[in-house]
Amino acid sequence: MGAPSSCPFSAGFASPCAFLAAHSGTNGSTLWERPVAEDLLLVDCSAEHGGSPACLVIGSPAFLALLDLETGQTRWHEAASFGVNSTVLSPLLKIPDINRDGVPDFLVFAAAGEEIKSFFYSGTSGTQMKFSGSLRLPGWIGHLLHITKSGAHYVLFYTAKALFAYSLNQLYHMAVGAASPALADLKEDAHWERVIQHRAQEVPLASSGDIQYVTKMSEKPGSHILVARSAMLELVNGQQLGSLWVVGVPHILSEPVLGAFGADEIAMAVESRVRHKTKKITIVDGSSGAIKWEVELLSETRSPKPATLATADRRSVFLFWGLYQEERNGTGSGQGAQQQRLYLFHPSLPNTLLELTNSTEPIVAFEGLLFERSRHACYVLLAGPQAGSSPGRVVLSKRKLKEDIFGSHVIWLNQMPQDTDQNVRDHFHRMRFRSFG
Repeated sequence: MGAPSSCPFSAGFASPCAFLAAHSGTNGSTLWERPVAEDLLLVDCSAEHGGSPACLVIGSPAFLALLDLETGQTRWHEAASFGVNSTVLSPLLKIPDINRDGVPDFLVFAAAGEEIKSFFYSGTSGTQMKFSGSLRLPGWIGHLLHITKSGAHYVLFYTAKALFAYSLNQLYHMAVGAASPALADLKEDAHWERVIQHRAQEVPLASSGDIQYVTKMSEKPGSHILVARSAMLELVNGQQLGSLWVVGVPHILSEPVLGAFGADEIAMAVESRVRHKTKKITIVDGSSGAIKWEVELLSETRSPKPATLATADRRSVFLFWGLYQEERNGTGSGQGAQQQRLYLFHPSLPNTLLELTNSTEPIVAFEGLLFERSRHACYVLLAGPQAGSSPGRVVLSKRKLKEDIFGSHVIWLNQMPQDTDQNVRDHFHRMRFRSFG
């Protein structure tokens, strides 16, 4: 995590500068901490180098660096030039080997006005390849890499009004010139090309409204694509590019989170605003768009998006923040208008919620995680000042799910308990977890 702090003179950066730190998942102890940039532009710790986990860092003064995730040591550090008044766009993309050295490479996009520039970097050394391209894309919101079943790589760019698809082969030739020889590794999908070539690279969509998020349903080639608009969801066939279903979900607040409601049945948890200070968590079936479950929560403060953890029965627990209002007294289940509560739901008990914990601190980041080969289910919180607010204390904490279940408050959504609260806690405590996928 990067945070402005007083920078040692030996680091070579102006003070304050950004630090990157790694902490133990077991006890939170600091494994390493080091200054990395005067200003941190992008961090991606899902990279690899020589078979070891690594973090890619882009910062200013303009550079691209690769750090060993376990030690914090620099594997390579290279100057990077993205152009004057350019903004580096997240995420950077891991792409097939362009320079034929046997190591996957990286693609970085930067925006300058309405122009999106593409920069190719060697995964071996971090050196920028001697070419870059650009395309005009007013109103860029996001992008992601999609692989078709034929093995063709496409970058999906989206604005509020449209979803566009550019093959990696096309982006490469936009950078090096159309007359350059094609690379065998960069193929195009014949069906995708037939669909988008006559639509100025636009993917046809059946829904309407402003696009807010675009999500892949899995990392498998040909995965379906979920488009979240301001008031509806649409699932697009990731191979045929046809609409599979559209469902109305007004006032979507955050990017949908994937899980499983039935055994091996992909579903997504969607947050939406239903009225002032009230939001709804809706679980939508991935195959049909049917509403499987929903609950309303008070939400006076900014809260993180939901999270999911896969269970051994091939379903998921869904974790989300808010304040449940119990009808018996017309109040929330706890006191404090600004207090956020964390709730756990599992499809095996559809009429039950577990209230796990509360927080009065602003939550910057929240994630459900599995440690110790998927046996240790927990969630990690980063609490502190929100982006744009005054500097302040930041706290990183991890809580074990099973420990919170012991002291949880059981909520019966139909107001008629069907079992004892302790039996419900025992049911959740016996759950086993697995890696999703």
